[in-house]
Amino acid sequence: MIFLGSTTAFIARVNAAVVFLQSSCAIPQAILLYRGRDKVLPERFFSPGKYGAAINATAVLWVFLLDVLYCMPSLMPVNPNNMNYVSVVSVGLVGFVISLWFVSKQKTFKGPQVDFAEIKRRREQALYGTAIEGEAGIGKVEA
Repeated sequence: MIFLGSTTAFIARVNAAVVFLQSSCAIPQAILLYRGRDKVLPERFFSPGKYGAAINATAVLWVFLLDVLYCMPSLMPVNPNNMNYVSVVSVGLVGFVISLWFVSKQKTFKGPQVDFAEIKRRREQALYGTAIEGEAGIGKVEA
């Protein structure tokens, strides 16, 4: 329905969704770069090795560049009818989510219960081919 009212508002919402989607994929990669891939990531079957940091840095920089480009106006000269309001919508939505967290959700949020022993056991099964108890025929390695 927003598209029927204002094309500018519709385009701002769509571009904000793209910016948030891209940023949500780049944030974990930025955390890996900041904290160090070897300190955060466990041993795994597929690892890009020494190229991992370069791949993550390229992805983060690319997303940052695209986020800036999505905030640019599409027509010149800029007027209130063709201005790109994605930055306004983004700041408004982030402000709303942060205020919602501090007002109500901070007191009631309980994170997921993670069984790290089970995760480690399944990771070892995937990496080394050891059978998981109770799952016949899965992960058996013939010598």
